[in-house]
Amino acid sequence: MNSMYTIPTHLNDTPAQHRAAIIQSIRSAKAQGRRPVLLCASYAQQLSWQRTLAREGCGFGVAVTTLPAWVEELWMLHGDGSAIVGPLTRTFAMRQAAHEHVWSKNPTEGTLKLLERCAAEAMPYATTEGCVLSAEELHVAQTVIAYRALLRERNLIEASEACALLAQRDALGAYQPIVVDVAEEDLTHAQCQLLEAAGAAAQFHTAAQPGNEDRADELRSLLAMLYCRQKDDAAIAAQGHVRMAFPMGPTAELPLIGITIEQFAQQGTVIVACKSPAQAFDALAPALVESGISCSFADRMPFGATPMGRHLLNLAGLVNASDTDLLLAADYALNIFAGVNIVSAFRSDQSRRNNRLIQPTEVLSNLANNASESLQGVIGLLEEGRIDDAFDVLAAYAAPISAYGVGPATNSPAVLAKAREACREASSWGLSWQEAIRSLEGASIPTSRSTSEDTEATVRFISLEDCAQLPAASADTVIICNLCANVYPIKEPEDALSTLLRTWGCVRPATPLATMRRTYALACSVARETLVLERALHDGQTEELQPASVFEELVDCYRASLASDVDTNKKLRIPQSLVPFAAVRGEEALVANATNGALATEREADAPVIGEIDASARSFITLGQNRGQETSDLLALSPSQIESYLECPYQWFAKRRLKLDTLEESFSKVERGNFIHSTLEHFYARFQQTIAPKVTEETLEDARNLMQVVFEETAQHQFEKSPGKGRYVPITESERRARDAILPMLQDYLEYETMLLPSFTPQYYEWRYGDAEPFTYAGCTICGSVDRIDVDEQGRAFVIDYKSSLSKAYRLHEKPAKDEPAPTTFVLPHKMQALMYAKVVRDLLGLQVVGTLYLNPLTCEIQGAYDSRIIGLEELPFKKGADATCAQVPWCDVCTFDELINRSEQLVAQRIEELAQGVIHAQPICKDACKYCPVGNCTERLEKRSI
Repeated sequence: MNSMYTIPTHLNDTPAQHRAAIIQSIRSAKAQGRRPVLLCASYAQQLSWQRTLAREGCGFGVAVTTLPAWVEELWMLHGDGSAIVGPLTRTFAMRQAAHEHVWSKNPTEGTLKLLERCAAEAMPYATTEGCVLSAEELHVAQTVIAYRALLRERNLIEASEACALLAQRDALGAYQPIVVDVAEEDLTHAQCQLLEAAGAAAQFHTAAQPGNEDRADELRSLLAMLYCRQKDDAAIAAQGHVRMAFPMGPTAELPLIGITIEQFAQQGTVIVACKSPAQAFDALAPALVESGISCSFADRMPFGATPMGRHLLNLAGLVNASDTDLLLAADYALNIFAGVNIVSAFRSDQSRRNNRLIQPTEVLSNLANNASESLQGVIGLLEEGRIDDAFDVLAAYAAPISAYGVGPATNSPAVLAKAREACREASSWGLSWQEAIRSLEGASIPTSRSTSEDTEATVRFISLEDCAQLPAASADTVIICNLCANVYPIKEPEDALSTLLRTWGCVRPATPLATMRRTYALACSVARETLVLERALHDGQTEELQPASVFEELVDCYRASLASDVDTNKKLRIPQSLVPFAAVRGEEALVANATNGALATEREADAPVIGEIDASARSFITLGQNRGQETSDLLALSPSQIESYLECPYQWFAKRRLKLDTLEESFSKVERGNFIHSTLEHFYARFQQTIAPKVTEETLEDARNLMQVVFEETAQHQFEKSPGKGRYVPITESERRARDAILPMLQDYLEYETMLLPSFTPQYYEWRYGDAEPFTYAGCTICGSVDRIDVDEQGRAFVIDYKSSLSKAYRLHEKPAKDEPAPTTFVLPHKMQALMYAKVVRDLLGLQVVGTLYLNPLTCEIQGAYDSRIIGLEELPFKKGADATCAQVPWCDVCTFDELINRSEQLVAQRIEELAQGVIHAQPICKDACKYCPVGNCTERLEKRSI
């Protein structure tokens, strides 16, 4: 033992010696006129020793308890009348102290937990005097001192402070504490002081707990030798009572455990000690039950990992919140205890995400209105602060789910009880119920489930720590799983608390190896007939896994020599004597087996073929249209949809048919483009009414002033539009700056406007077509609007389509590379919308279309096509000569602009026919087609997706 643990300590090799030594200590204490107090490591041990002493006839006048319980009893008898603080009180009193203390920033949950640990272990020693503290440590010390003052105001005290004060009381002389199997790392400095002052003695059993000694000889020999084999000691002879299980990797681990359970469940009770009992139970129990083997599990889950805990945390984040959290709202609606129908949950989530101006109160109303009738009052009760009433409603709704449900939902009563207690305690300290719930996120909640209602299950899944608490030799078979170094690491803790405690002179020596050894030995001692040790040999990346240190130490008991590994199986890293009792499971495809067939395992499937649709669903790729009482077989499309299909059929299918774009109302280029369209439309309508038909150098200043007025009105009008209507609404300062930056660019654009088509006048803005009577184009019907149409005195027209970004893809054709002959046959340009509009304008307005332009008013650029026989470059201020060259008609075998319109329609009609037949192969025509495509795993992708 180290120097801190100074009480006399006696080590006992066998259960009989251990029992006899303790009984002798009890009799000796009685002979001295002192009351014996047996201090056990746990409540389970306390019950075991009470039964043992009763059998031995020496239990009269002996207090059998745990150290914390004894301290509380002593303080009630010999203290100053104050009450020892409980865990919840500590949590909220510390939060109150932290709120009142001036921190450089609000303490995090981690800092608050550190403060609680510091108070629990070192309250008597916390000081800012006589020691050198960093700024952070000073904050901690001051907060703990403030916390102590808060406790004294309410006549409360920390157990550590009570220990320090009791150590100075003369009344301790009436007691003789006997510490049983409590290791030094389980004691605080204050507890050690108390035990030393009371003249305590410690009794340790080196191998196992007291209990039934009726076990297999091999197991008895193993427990006696474990951790203490000497160089000259003979190895234990392997007889099959200790077995090994080696899955080659993670996918073989649960199947091998299942096979092992089936093998030994026929022989009696089986304890499965593993890292995740609930997960193992869920995976293995169905198949085991089919084989007639009853199962149960007991585990502890974090409060926030339970459905009810998650539900309460969501409520705490939503009720009275200052900010809107749509992800939290979605998580809330999908929770089983929200009472929201699954369809309503998804639809309401879509409506909320499609409204970036939605307020927290609107989110709550939306959630409340979609909830089950029996739950609709919960949110209102919480907003009013009627916490107990809200919990009553939740408890009534959760009762049938807990009674007849499966999985973590069954522990909702325990979760609600914990939440009620926390909220009441928090209220007594002036803290909100939301803060109470948030403080519970990592709190441990007991959870259990059994397939056998009337009798104890044959197979029990529990943690290694819980297994160590069971009576010795109480199960026929014990299977200890996951014995790898990465699952049970041995790490020396060195955190901020350890450093601070060392500064105050009350550090508790950390001995994680000793803790792990004791837990492992006690778990092994539970086995009566068979002990099975399981560890995976490789991880999911096929890297070799190292065995846990305690696994190696157990295996050492079977080695022929501790100094040589000549008898070691190199693959399994165990002595050859154990190999006949080792099971190895590969990760090959699982064959039919009663246990393994029901297991969820990782499987591989071929990636779906991009652009292929099952024949039975192909008819649904495109649908006909209904207009009133009339039905048409023609496809109803928009020019943008057609252009999308021409760019890549599969992009059209993903974006337009499946509608894979995001649900959120965004603040993107699309909304910005709509805003600019609207601003320019209203600007020109107002300008022509009040100033002049067209912007010229003479009217430029008036135009700039008017643009500012229209811009501000249009920006304000965006907030009056309904969600999902393409509105451009900033909600952050950076977004507001981005919107406001558009105004000077539009004002600068007006100067460019004076040079653009000077002999033409804008006559139509956002001109609608195809609404009353569908317009037929290329074998389909289209409808929509044209951004702008400029007309000259001869009735010649330019169709203008506003774009907030332009690229070479908007040219009519590409300039041939050097040494390449010019093409002779016309092919469709990459961008077709403006040419489709040209057909509509020509046929419905009777205008002679001589050009189509894509205009970016933010960069003052144009791309497109024009009839160079009619229109000169003085009308078209292209930025680059190549842009002008690549916009000219005639081109190839197209001689006039009318012919360009007609030839384009003919080629588009061929592609529309393919669409009608369900052809949706991935065939991007350029990088731009892939830029915003939502299909991230497309094998034909030419460019990374732009998010």
